Amino acid sequence: MGRPRHPDPVPSPAPRLLSCCPTLFLVFVLAQAVGSPSSSIARVGEWTTYTFANEVRAIAFDRGAIWCATAGGGVRFDPTTSRFATYTNADGLSGNDVTSLAVDRNGDVWFGTRERGLSRRRGDTGGWRTYTPLDGLASERVGAVFIRGNTLWVGTQDGLSVFVWGTDVDERRDTFVFSDAYRASRGVPLANTQTIAFGETTIWAGTENGVATAQYTAANLKDPANWTTYTVAHGLPDDRVTALAVSGTEAWAGTPAGVARFDGTRWQTMNTGLLSTDIRGLAFIEGTLWAATGAEVAKLDGSTWHQVGGGVGPSGARTVAADSTGTVWIGAARNGLGRLEQGEWRFSASNGPAGNVIDALFIDRRGHVWCGLDEGGVSRFDGTEWVTYTTADGLAPGPVVMIGEDRAGIRWFGTFGHGLSRLDDNGTLAKDDDHWRTFDQRDSTFAGVPEDPAFVVVNAWAIDQSGGQWFSNFGAGALFLNTDGRWAASRPRADELSSARIRGIAVGTDSSVWFATDDRLSRFRPDRRQWQVYSTQDGLLSNQVNAVTVAEDGTVWVGTDAGVNRFEGEVQTPLALPSGLNTAAVSALATDARGRLWAGTRQGLAVLDPETLDWQVSTVDNSPLAHPLVKSITVKTTTGEVWIGTGGGVSRFESGVLPVRTTLSDVLVYPNPFIPSRGDAAVVFDRLADGAMVSILTAAGELVRQIRPEEIVAQQAHWDGRNDAGRPVAGGVYFFVITTPDGRNRTGKVAVIR
Repeated sequence: MGRPRHPDPVPSPAPRLLSCCPTLFLVFVLAQAVGSPSSSIARVGEWTTYTFANEVRAIAFDRGAIWCATAGGGVRFDPTTSRFATYTNADGLSGNDVTSLAVDRNGDVWFGTRERGLSRRRGDTGGWRTYTPLDGLASERVGAVFIRGNTLWVGTQDGLSVFVWGTDVDERRDTFVFSDAYRASRGVPLANTQTIAFGETTIWAGTENGVATAQYTAANLKDPANWTTYTVAHGLPDDRVTALAVSGTEAWAGTPAGVARFDGTRWQTMNTGLLSTDIRGLAFIEGTLWAATGAEVAKLDGSTWHQVGGGVGPSGARTVAADSTGTVWIGAARNGLGRLEQGEWRFSASNGPAGNVIDALFIDRRGHVWCGLDEGGVSRFDGTEWVTYTTADGLAPGPVVMIGEDRAGIRWFGTFGHGLSRLDDNGTLAKDDDHWRTFDQRDSTFAGVPEDPAFVVVNAWAIDQSGGQWFSNFGAGALFLNTDGRWAASRPRADELSSARIRGIAVGTDSSVWFATDDRLSRFRPDRRQWQVYSTQDGLLSNQVNAVTVAEDGTVWVGTDAGVNRFEGEVQTPLALPSGLNTAAVSALATDARGRLWAGTRQGLAVLDPETLDWQVSTVDNSPLAHPLVKSITVKTTTGEVWIGTGGGVSRFESGVLPVRTTLSDVLVYPNPFIPSRGDAAVVFDRLADGAMVSILTAAGELVRQIRPEEIVAQQAHWDGRNDAGRPVAGGVYFFVITTPDGRNRTGKVAVIR
């Protein structure tokens, strides 16, 4: 798509003159100024994935660039510019949980993923291809990728797959094509291969059941008899082998319990000097063995390990390697990519949320997206950059499972176990004037769960029409904070709040407060001080209620373990989830500007049209949804963006569903002038009223192109500079008339420069 320009408002409305007085119309539009804009053209149906990509598990070098396998996709780092490019499933990668990678002689990058097979990105075109068991891959669960000469070795849950250099007849190019597989399911001792290394004549595979080795020139590697397996019985510190390094006839294995050297018969543990025996990576660099561990990077001097470079950040390092210049690089578990400079590690980190399991989502009054992270902390996205807040800033520890904002712009963060944090940012984005406070069992009405009075869970929030706020104090009940700053508690009682285990809260258009709980659905009417409880006896599909939300028209949607219930006043309708999700349990709910229901589950996402009751399903198999587990959903109704928090990152979907628009006063037309030679793809007529039609005319009043309502998507019409016959129009000034079904119109002109 070509470069768009910033949108300028169309001049003030013209009277309906075109049909009755074309000459007067022409005089009017010639008097209007031509805009010169630039902005982005909305791509309805487009997915974007945001991930934490600073857990670097493997490194490969490619003509000066560095490729990283991360928990959030494949990452390319340019050391000369210090810029990162992250590739996810939205770009063509089969899965975001990347375990391993290698670069071949074409510059193609091969990515092994934890559950989604093997992906290859072409170095010449950037095109993607995925390999699965249908292509000969032993398993979709890939743990290792290794290139040796003309062979690509792929370690999987069910053994090794082998690809050899040859001609791919479909692509008409030389690349690695499938050759063979040595499967654990057929007796070869290669189940759950995590790492691969080669000696002069041997292949070594580190598995979850020890080290397996064979002469790689053996006539039949499918024969289990040609493989030898070593375990703790042969001296390994642990059967779970996470790393291998081989130099000539010297072989080393890394495990969660330390490092061992093979003497030709047995393995000898050598852990002296290590701060951590949790070994994640091993490599020979200039003849010296290096190790990436759970606490440091170390190298072996004789029989003793010595730390190198100082600290590597929380959770240690994952991998270590050296480039062609001898520069040593490490992949850290949290700090990204590190380079050894003057004896210290210097880290570079890609921009993104600080975790991949997203427990909560919220869009604040600035339009910024906040993500509550399962491993603690909260990340804020302003559309360009991510900023993360942690305990170091004042946030309470623990998973952030709730986010809200009151009318004063104060933000609230509920945690799983450490109470509620309050952030007053003084109206700025800078952290230095932030004021934090945490409420827990020690200084507030919040209480701990019955099993542990000090474990305070605050996991749901809603704000009512007066600005009062409701909080779920899971395991204890609900708390209400009025606009005067006074707290009031609601505890479970017969025929009132049905359970202290509250999963969700929503406020209806009639001020009713709805509580989704582990034991039925409760409704509180503040004006009457009345409670009502709904169960399966009242038509609820299940008494396990996981989510509740209210649409702008007042419809209440309830997500249960057995589907969805719709409440329209006192009338409720049970609705089963679509079969394409393979589950009946709802984990999250939200509605968009037109009342459509978005339902998250452990198997994907579904959207319901409330008029037709038709479902559309998005899973990791038919869409770029970041992960099957959907934990949270929020909708930016002004733009149609649907944000989905998953177990593997954040997905953003451009739904194109916007609030009903009846006016033409905000119409934007851009770019103007329209210059195809500079990359302009289309003239965009934006913020159109529902049902509008756009007509393009010459200076003589002849119709060039008409864009009918059914062609308009997300209140945008695109004119590509062609007439109704599909031929490019000549350069010059053209006129447009935008008309609505009730006869109102908007007029203006646009210049085409060829």
